[in-house]
Amino acid sequence: MRTLFSLLVVVACSSSPGPDTDQIEADPRADDPDGWPSEVTGNDSERPAMVMTPSDYTWDEYGLLPVVVLLHGFGANSSLQDLIFQLQFRTDEGFLLVLPEGTKNPDGLQFWNATEECCDFYGSGVDDAGYLLSLLDEVEEHFPVDSERIVFTGHSNGGYMSHRLACEAADRIAGIASLAGATYQSASQCTPSEPISMLQMHGDLDASVLYEGTSNYPGAEAIADRYADYNSCGGSVDDPDRDYVDSLSGAETRVRRYEGCDGVTTELWTHVGSAHVPLFNDAWRADLLSWLLEQRL
Repeated sequence: MRTLFSLLVVVACSSSPGPDTDQIEADPRADDPDGWPSEVTGNDSERPAMVMTPSDYTWDEYGLLPVVVLLHGFGANSSLQDLIFQLQFRTDEGFLLVLPEGTKNPDGLQFWNATEECCDFYGSGVDDAGYLLSLLDEVEEHFPVDSERIVFTGHSNGGYMSHRLACEAADRIAGIASLAGATYQSASQCTPSEPISMLQMHGDLDASVLYEGTSNYPGAEAIADRYADYNSCGGSVDDPDRDYVDSLSGAETRVRRYEGCDGVTTELWTHVGSAHVPLFNDAWRADLLSWLLEQRL
């Protein structure tokens, strides 16, 4: 777990812009895109987070914008993490991208204090849930945000932190997508206040965060089943396999989708034959962004 969770690779993504605004009064925060801040600090001025917006924003074209928050892995930073996700090149698809930074530990490695397992190894006790939610407060103050469409995604430690936010702020965020992350070992430590959309993505050969889990954290399938329980889902169905990793032959990704989930989405994407950092193609990025932008409170 103390190895770098984020040795990263290249990519690109897609989705569709915002709503019809013909009959909606313009949000005053949409008046001056040139005056929007390029970063927010929330309750920690030492950790500014970049905010990236559609380059050609107008109210008539985009309206209220969903927010995607990308959380880096242990030892990485937001810019390195986006080498996998490539979200900063896709904001013209119609969303705000927030790129926060974790705290540096005594080894100089950035981390999120997500669970006992990952990754506040020196016991700083930093309140990262509070910090990230304070960033959302500031984003909503300055930008024309669709508050029903705020989502978090992250890799490894960033996936763990996304799960923690699902546990603590289900009333605030519409969904999370975790790549190679996990959640608390005990289900009693996570009690979402309401149903929340969740996508767990995990390589079954991951040697850093094991697909099958350990005594310290649940495996990917157990996590999906747990959210199915949170979300009062019925049974699950297997969608057609998908080709997301070009270095593997054929359609290597198994997709399990739970049904009847109380108005939210619960899915597991298993990347068969993939390790901690799969070499994803553009199809993965497009489908992930589409999933993120579809979620709504």
